[in-house]
Amino acid sequence: MFDLSNRLVTLRKKERKTQQDVAHYVGVSTAAVSKWETNQSYPDLSVLPKLATYFNCSIDDLLGYEPQMSKEHIQQLYMRLANDFQQKPFDEVYAEIQNIIKEYYACFPLLMQISVLLLNYTQLAGERTKEILSLAESLCIRIQQQSSDLRLLQLCRSLQAQIALIKNEPQQVIALFGEEVEAYAGNDLVLASAYLQLQQSDKAEETYQISLFQKIVSNVFILANYLQMQLQDEERFQETVERGFGLIRLFQLDTLHINSCISMYIGAAQGYTIQGRMDAAFEALQRYLHVIEQTPFPITLHGDDYFNKVDEWLLRELDLGQTMPRDEASLRQSLLDIVEKNPMFEPLKQDARYQVLVSNLTHMLGVNA
Repeated sequence: MFDLSNRLVTLRKKERKTQQDVAHYVGVSTAAVSKWETNQSYPDLSVLPKLATYFNCSIDDLLGYEPQMSKEHIQQLYMRLANDFQQKPFDEVYAEIQNIIKEYYACFPLLMQISVLLLNYTQLAGERTKEILSLAESLCIRIQQQSSDLRLLQLCRSLQAQIALIKNEPQQVIALFGEEVEAYAGNDLVLASAYLQLQQSDKAEETYQISLFQKIVSNVFILANYLQMQLQDEERFQETVERGFGLIRLFQLDTLHINSCISMYIGAAQGYTIQGRMDAAFEALQRYLHVIEQTPFPITLHGDDYFNKVDEWLLRELDLGQTMPRDEASLRQSLLDIVEKNPMFEPLKQDARYQVLVSNLTHMLGVNA
């Protein structure tokens, strides 16, 4: 966005100059300067370098042009567009996104979040799904080619891999990550030790907490996905479930990190249903229901009394801060759909327990039946 009129007024008053002073320097009438400042007209391109020289600033500064969007503005824009996807036609929001990309093509943190946004709302794209995925992927590629931000590059590669899986291109994932899992280097522990040597105990504690928090949550997700490989071995499946449930209970993830709990409880319920262990499936679904019941909306990422340094880190390091990457309405609907419209639970649907569970879930989420 350009804001020449306001910038001219601000710069002129800062230098204590009159419109006549400016007009005399650049060789135009005072009326012309007045029109520039009231947004009635714009100076010729040839005049811009003279104006910038007069006010000792760059042309970008003169125009009020900011090629980079701040973290706060990215958060606000993301949530507005997410809400727009629920209230406006998809093509209208998509057209605005395309214009935003053109205007901020060099703002790589924004492009990253636009890719995340497109991925989160692909289900609304219909026939344009392939186009949306291609755009998100192209933004990831551009960031990797042009950005020098190592954290952003890592996030972008992960997002590109997720897109490849959606497109059923598993070989692309292997090409991105390599064929072997990298050995754990323990850089987080070394960093914490460095802070301790510097007698920065607060930073050391924060580093330990963040590392522990991320690894616990990640391990629950891993166990939930690992369940899919244990369906033919009931004993090993049960052990994996118990370990996942144990981690959730030990670190109180039911109130700390809803997404990891959902992944574990729904994964367990699906597996039990496939195995014909219906009572166990309903027990897992009841755990899911309990998580929803005690989760305040809007859902945010946060720490707790034990992880009391995590909130500061989330606000500082994540582009979207503690905000979830989907609007509340679609998130509530998806939390119902994961049970009500899940084809894996088809064998449960004639059971009265299932019908009561869905009814309770619908009421808790405030979603129209």
